[in-house]
Amino acid sequence: MKNLIPKKSTTPYPLGVFFYQKPGLTGWNLHVAFEKKDCKTCGILFLKGNKPGVKISFTEENFFGNLVSAEFEQIAPAKINYRFFCDETEFADPYCKEFANHRTWGKILEQSELECCAEPEKMFDWEKDRLLHIPMENSILYGLHVRGFTKHVSAKTDSRGSFLGMTDKIPYLKELGITGIVCMPVYTFLEQEKETLQKQERKTLTEQINYWGFKKGFYYAPNACYTDKKSVESPDIQFKQMVKTFHQNGIEVLLQFYFDGTTDEAEILNVLRYWRLQYHVDGFHLKGAGIPADLLAADPLLQDGKLFYYDFSYDKLFPNGGQPQRRHLASFQNTFQLTMRKFLKGDDNIVQDVVNLLRENPSTHGVIHYIADYEGFRLADLVSYERKHNEANGENNLDGTDYNCSWNCGVEGPSRRKMIQELRLKLMKNALTMVFLAQGTPYLFMGDEFGFSQQGNNNPYCQDNEISWLNWKWNSTQQELLDFTRELISFRKKNIVFHQLTEYRMMDYKRAGSPDLSIHGLQAWKADIRTYSREIALLYSGAYGTGTSFFTAYNMHWQEQTFALPSLSKGEHWQWCFDTSDKELCKKIIAGSEQKNYVTLPERTIAVYRSSNESN
Repeated sequence: MKNLIPKKSTTPYPLGVFFYQKPGLTGWNLHVAFEKKDCKTCGILFLKGNKPGVKISFTEENFFGNLVSAEFEQIAPAKINYRFFCDETEFADPYCKEFANHRTWGKILEQSELECCAEPEKMFDWEKDRLLHIPMENSILYGLHVRGFTKHVSAKTDSRGSFLGMTDKIPYLKELGITGIVCMPVYTFLEQEKETLQKQERKTLTEQINYWGFKKGFYYAPNACYTDKKSVESPDIQFKQMVKTFHQNGIEVLLQFYFDGTTDEAEILNVLRYWRLQYHVDGFHLKGAGIPADLLAADPLLQDGKLFYYDFSYDKLFPNGGQPQRRHLASFQNTFQLTMRKFLKGDDNIVQDVVNLLRENPSTHGVIHYIADYEGFRLADLVSYERKHNEANGENNLDGTDYNCSWNCGVEGPSRRKMIQELRLKLMKNALTMVFLAQGTPYLFMGDEFGFSQQGNNNPYCQDNEISWLNWKWNSTQQELLDFTRELISFRKKNIVFHQLTEYRMMDYKRAGSPDLSIHGLQAWKADIRTYSREIALLYSGAYGTGTSFFTAYNMHWQEQTFALPSLSKGEHWQWCFDTSDKELCKKIIAGSEQKNYVTLPERTIAVYRSSNESN
């Protein structure tokens, strides 16, 4: 760098450090801007490797209120490493796009030790890449942790635990039927839980990792720890390549962002805009505090993709019954999760809530439905443990929620008893069926499709090991669950009655002789929502667009129950589609030429039937 004389800047914006060229000139200028702390002197420290290089203080002519800005003219177009300083305190640029020394996962660093990088913008050929705009009702979402998804040796990829490693699993995701992935935080964050470390602590803190990444970070920089170290490409290029490859295969890429309440609302908006424009991501799932949900929801740029949050002010965003041209917002809550878990294990006084959630599908926004996520028990642990087992976290098993709505089927943890194994498998099938036959948008977390267990740990936020790394080797029972999940997703996609654009009105508004959706109990046309009821059935009328009716019967009782089948039109009969119990048993009940008007389901079983005649 030949010229290190700071010049007066005409504006402090944008914040951060970046190269730019003036029209008609071949050289590069360097723009520097940051928020001034309460100090007497401040400026930029250029680094040589990891050692201090040139330290340049700014003067009052570089001050803009609480901001500091300067220009360096005719800089050689090479990568520079830097940090800011105020008096004797050094700190990293919060708007930095890349870090030179944050590339090894688990390396203990303090913020003041980070080496920020800046270089002229690199070209990347997006090849006409665009957002996929898959409608909420047609989306099948898959949550994952970038590192944990392919870090296990069984992943069989040369790029384990990385953005590029994820692309090696695209064939698997496509075969499963996934239309979008939702990645846990991919921005740069310091993995250690304590930001300031004493020298004697560094040797004892090597395992205290924030594996999930739900903490304040450097929101503009893709996490270099998730890159393939064998590749010469920078983190931003590797991330762009990953997104482009997923898009080429028809899969959306959504990101989770966590804010702790200390980030300015306008800055949150800028962060999301940046990732939307720079990295072509299809949407965001927002978590944390201080999030201006309605401001983000109304932003024209963000309306081009999906936006998930706990809730939005839908009445204010769409007043007087207004509706969006395309549903881009979605509520991401645990109401469905907790309700269906209670229903799954046969709790009282839950049937009416189940019905409401199975048909929930607002016109203003989507709803994300899931029964297991990264916290609060994975699907396999939901049916194997009644209490959390977080001892490995080092917090005396006091961390993580105690309210899991789980049932261990009589044995805590793994069991070799065939009866227990079969019951657990059936319950997992039931849980998945509840998710994928509900209206709204189903969400599946990585590995739940084949019963991956985290050994009863319902809060493995610090477990960077095989508790959290997805094991891609599965036994015959897991293979059966995986096959079932794949067919279940395919069944949902093929039958539009289970993923409607609008909510069922439960009325016969076409005068077809039956409502679009009706609720039944053990008796046809008579829903039993009494406190002790654990059975419900739904009839989706074929008179409302599809021509084919579907009957779904849910028996969550610990005893078999007989459901009366609603009558069909002349020449039609009920045909078995699938069930979560003994297939042959349910087949035989309605097999043969004689039409039966009832079906007996085994205990804790869901079964699906469709209307059929000679033509279909």
